[in-house]
Amino acid sequence: MTFKARPKRQVASRELESRLCHIEKKLGELKLALHTITTKLDRIGRVSPSSVSFSYKVRIQGKKETYMPLEVTLTNEQKLNVTLSPVTATGKTAKLDGAPEWVVSSGPATLVTAPDGLSSDIVSSDEDLTDTIVQVNADADLGQGVETISDTITVHTIHANASNLGLTAGAPVAK
Repeated sequence: MTFKARPKRQVASRELESRLCHIEKKLGELKLALHTITTKLDRIGRVSPSSVSFSYKVRIQGKKETYMPLEVTLTNEQKLNVTLSPVTATGKTAKLDGAPEWVVSSGPATLVTAPDGLSSDIVSSDEDLTDTIVQVNADADLGQGVETISDTITVHTIHANASNLGLTAGAPVAK
């Protein structure tokens, strides 16, 4: 019986594939462990544990979604839509009792909030570059009681930069 030697590339490829599967398995275990730790810390950190938390979704063209805590920078010519996506401690979609309340705690930005309270446009000031703090509050208790959950958004405002020189020409005149 004769044996053919396998090409080195094929052996290396299988070894690499085996290592990648092992790494993927370990990453899955780490993700589960992190979720368990986060859940336990969440329970320890609150006097009355809430079963609901906020998760913001912000879509800026050309960038991926960003989740809380939320800190954004806008120019004095921009506004940004922020959407609430309430979830339970395990990440499942949750309902809120009534419309969430959006309030500017400090700063010059203004809010244009949707009637259901699940989204709001944060509109930067034209002139005032002071930071703005937006507070979002909601009732997580779907029954008669009230269990307020809240979060904040920090908005930094900067001046928009010039994008062109705006050249114009007058009428020609004699020398």
